[in-house]
Amino acid sequence: YSTGTDLWRVWVCDTALDGTVGDVGAAVDILNGEIADAFDWMSEGAYDLQFEAGGTVTILTEDGDDCVQAVLDASAPSSANGVFIITDEPGWSGVSSPGFSTEDLSPGNRRYSLVTYNGVFSYSIAVSIHELGHAIYWPHSFTGPSEYDNPIDIMSGGFGAYATLGINRYAAGWVDPGQVTVYDGTAATVDLRPVGDPGTQLFVIPGEETGDYFVLDARAPHEYDSRASAHGVTVHEVRHDCTSTFFCAGTQRDQIPQRPVDDSYGHVLTVGETLLVGGVSLEIVGSADGGYQIAVEPPVPDSFGMQNPISGYWTLDDGRGFYYGIPNDVPMACDWNGNGISTPGLYRDTSGFLYLRQTNTFGIADISIYYGIPGDLPVCGDWNGNGIETIGIYRPSDATFYLRNTNTIGFADVSFPFGAAGDIPLSGDWDGDGISTPAVFRPGTNELIIRDSNDPEWSPGTFILEPSVPAGATVFAGDFDGDGIDTIGYHLDGVSRYSNTLGGPKDSSHVWGNNHNPVIGVWAL
Repeated sequence: YSTGTDLWRVWVCDTALDGTVGDVGAAVDILNGEIADAFDWMSEGAYDLQFEAGGTVTILTEDGDDCVQAVLDASAPSSANGVFIITDEPGWSGVSSPGFSTEDLSPGNRRYSLVTYNGVFSYSIAVSIHELGHAIYWPHSFTGPSEYDNPIDIMSGGFGAYATLGINRYAAGWVDPGQVTVYDGTAATVDLRPVGDPGTQLFVIPGEETGDYFVLDARAPHEYDSRASAHGVTVHEVRHDCTSTFFCAGTQRDQIPQRPVDDSYGHVLTVGETLLVGGVSLEIVGSADGGYQIAVEPPVPDSFGMQNPISGYWTLDDGRGFYYGIPNDVPMACDWNGNGISTPGLYRDTSGFLYLRQTNTFGIADISIYYGIPGDLPVCGDWNGNGIETIGIYRPSDATFYLRNTNTIGFADVSFPFGAAGDIPLSGDWDGDGISTPAVFRPGTNELIIRDSNDPEWSPGTFILEPSVPAGATVFAGDFDGDGIDTIGYHLDGVSRYSNTLGGPKDSSHVWGNNHNPVIGVWAL
């Protein structure tokens, strides 16, 4: 239905609510005006949405389903593709069905959109656009638990603008395949254009699994896209996680904003902002004529370093070295400021302080944070997917992880029990989704147990047997081949051994001196 003419017959439903009953003719005028015009803009003229008068039905209940059935029963076979129903219920809500694929015309196809009175006869006509979007198989986009938490999408909470995601426009046939660029694994600059412009309108980064990918599109100021916070490059993950191929392609596909949980517009990037998605580094490097230029860099594999626990001297595998810390500090390395480069961190068990440095050079800590108690073990990672790695600790005394989303003093943002006595804490992006989650290695059974999310309430765990890790070895995690997925390795007798697959043989090695602590990170881009 989403290309060419899509004709709808308009009905009003007088229910037992005794609310305001709309006028069919007035409704047709409104629908053929701004609402049809918004779809004409989004489709670049490919979709001709038209409305004609149907009639009025009266029911003795307040049930919208009864309205739908009454209208379908009253409808004669026609050239219309659907029925648009306006009830006398107050408020702003609606429901839609794209209908049966075995029939083209109404009422046999049972294709309908139903909205409350205010969804047409008030300022909130966005409800009508939303429901008509469902009728061409557009799903909600959301992070959850609400399905209406994406303020830039008319198919979610974006009722301040009439625009939607580029992937919806592509699925409707409004973006030519020639305007889609798929990431090929090499460094590039992509010029992404908004609705109505020639050139690339959709940039796609494949995910790790079939049916999982990331989509980027450009949003520019327009009469029908006036929310300034939505203007930039939007980033969403698309997942086809359902059993029916037919419905996965439509309303049941997941479309997830790639943003921190505490930032409603964090998935809209503007010039100078960066993001890591699917293991690919993105930076918005320019803007011109409503479009945006995106520098795309393939993943950089982690490299090795070592720290002398007695002298505090760090040696990186690119030849650089520097002193940082005092004897018995526990070392780690993470990207503390989101620039893509890992730099040192130390946990001082005697004081509970974390000392973070922003460059790989000799000097004092740039950030000092009191976070932990004696006996805690440090971890770090990008817990919320915002591109910045932050602190955490694992407390063996209660087998609990305490994670913080900023590198500042304060209580844990997320905490949960995970593991058992004797486990070794680790962290990593185990599935390539750009979010780090904790894991523990259990020496007694050689199991790596990965927590699948940072949800404090509950998360499933994945158990992976790692038989190649010998007793007494120091276990570490890293992305050694640059595919965006972390795996583990171990250090023993001056040699670090690792695998590029979880559970795989540790047949790759890096030779270091004895009695040093391994540190893993990206030391330069």
